[in-house]
Amino acid sequence: MEFADGRVSISANNPDLGEAVEEIEAEYKGKPISIGFNARYLLDVLTVLDSEGEVDIELKDELSPSVIRKTGKEGYLYVLMPMRL
Repeated sequence: MEFADGRVSISANNPDLGEAVEEIEAEYKGKPISIGFNARYLLDVLTVLDSEGEVDIELKDELSPSVIRKTGKEGYLYVLMPMRL
């Protein structure tokens, strides 16, 4: 995932199936950052969250754990460890 002003670019690469890239609008404050996550773990958290609404992802740097929360949903917190790119 690449975070920059006004957008998030999500890419996935599988040697057997190929590569995919998707870019979405996002509110992002901070310096541009490129961070990798295990897709299965990221999908786990997104599956639990409702399909509508906003998700907050708190990032420190490329090697620190990230915190994912559903905007407006109290009591739910998911910590996701990044992978080295």
